Amino acid sequence: MGRVGYEIDFNRYFYEYKPPRPLEEIEADIKTLEKEIIVGVESTWRCAMQSLTLHTSVGKDGILKIETPIGITNAELEIVLVVHPIEEAHPIPEWPANFFTEIIGGWEGAPLVREPQGTYETRSEFK
Repeated sequence: MGRVGYEIDFNRYFYEYKPPRPLEEIEADIKTLEKEIIVGVESTWRCAMQSLTLHTSVGKDGILKIETPIGITNAELEIVLVVHPIEEAHPIPEWPANFFTEIIGGWEGAPLVREPQGTYETRSEFK
């Protein structure tokens, strides 16, 4: 059996060597692209909606004053305000005066008996 196919080395016939660009030129291109990316990200961030959670209080005059450093100056904004009153924490109730003195000895049912606890292992002293 003879040869059935033929391999063509495209690199041998069609490749033309081009020396790499100077390093300074590549570095300048990278820095330019970095600046373009940063400008694009910053402009997108400025236009994107931000969600802020603030804890503040309303004064005696009933006016809510909000000051937030959002980093945007001289711009028109649309602000959506959701007011969620914080419920006051209820203090833990204290025991009424003389509660324990009135309760002690107040059990009128069958006497309470503590069951035997069994034996405990003896451990060496901690030094």
